[in-house]
Amino acid sequence: MCEVNGVLYLIEDCDCTIKWFDERVGVWEDLELVNDRGLLPNYWDEPPLMVNVGGRLVILWEDDLDDDLQNDAVTSDLELKAGVWCAEIEVKKDGDEDGDLEGEVLWSEMVFSKDAWLNDAQGFLCTCMPVSL
Repeated sequence: MCEVNGVLYLIEDCDCTIKWFDERVGVWEDLELVNDRGLLPNYWDEPPLMVNVGGRLVILWEDDLDDDLQNDAVTSDLELKAGVWCAEIEVKKDGDEDGDLEGEVLWSEMVFSKDAWLNDAQGFLCTCMPVSL
């Protein structure tokens, strides 16, 4: 769960649906992505982490780098790689009077790679927070 500009966001399941809390009616609504550019996955193995960075919604998740490699019986567990991906989403009110929100994926890319066996030992992404340097 994450707060951006006074609005709460969450990803309830692993189906890549981002929800926002509509205080006017007290329910969670799906965030409509108007231009995801194919940059978000269709499924996450684990719910990703979300954080507010400069008024934008940033999502971090883990994913295997090569699913074909995962199925190769010759490849050892120590050779498999996993990536940590990040996406930045700008959220704004849609043009309607209903006050609904819509999001646009500004960018999404792998920001870190690691050995996949680290996932089995301990969850790699535990929490995230914005840091300015």
